[in-house]
Amino acid sequence: MSFKAKRAWGLYILGVSFLIAPFMNAAIALKMLGHAEWYLPTVWFWALANRADVWAQALYLVTFVSGCLLFVAKRWSQGLSLVVVLMSLAVNLRFNIYKLSNISSPFFFGSILSFIAIFIILFYFRYPYLDRRRGGRVPMALAVVCKQFPDLSLQSSDISKNGIRIDLRTGKLNDLSVGQTIELKIADFTLDALVLNVAPTQFNARFVNMTRAKKQKLRMLLKNNG
Repeated sequence: MSFKAKRAWGLYILGVSFLIAPFMNAAIALKMLGHAEWYLPTVWFWALANRADVWAQALYLVTFVSGCLLFVAKRWSQGLSLVVVLMSLAVNLRFNIYKLSNISSPFFFGSILSFIAIFIILFYFRYPYLDRRRGGRVPMALAVVCKQFPDLSLQSSDISKNGIRIDLRTGKLNDLSVGQTIELKIADFTLDALVLNVAPTQFNARFVNMTRAKKQKLRMLLKNNG
């Protein structure tokens, strides 16, 4: 039995918001200027392309790209998105402070959204949603058979490309020792593992003697269950 790791739905929703933010910004600006066709997408593109402020154009472009990167489970992409949100927050605060915008201003609303975005990104930084296939562990409950201790009923708790954490379901781990190399059958393939530590009902092991074929099978296992 296996289960999929949690998805970073908050980041995905934030990513969609980043993708549409430049166009919504253009629509709001056109509406405030009294443009008769402010609601047309073609007018949004025209407004974005003809902004006199080059820095604003660059911020819109980076915001859109960051929205795409939020769908990539990598820390560097989330970090870039966090930088963009901080830039957006700085711009909105500047207008709120120096332009004396009131609570109904889009700049005030933009500041609130920027604060929310910062908390969302930082929240997901704390959990293993990012870079989990670069060594991070993927929660996965699979039956595991140990060749050296076939009578033990074992189940994986989480697996990474480097190692595995195994829970004991029935039996005792008294004969298992740190530094021992064991052979584990996971799914439809076997891996050699070096025992790193042993607790009464759980132990951790690092994969060793990994061939290219074994690495490929393990990679597919993580992909299918991560």
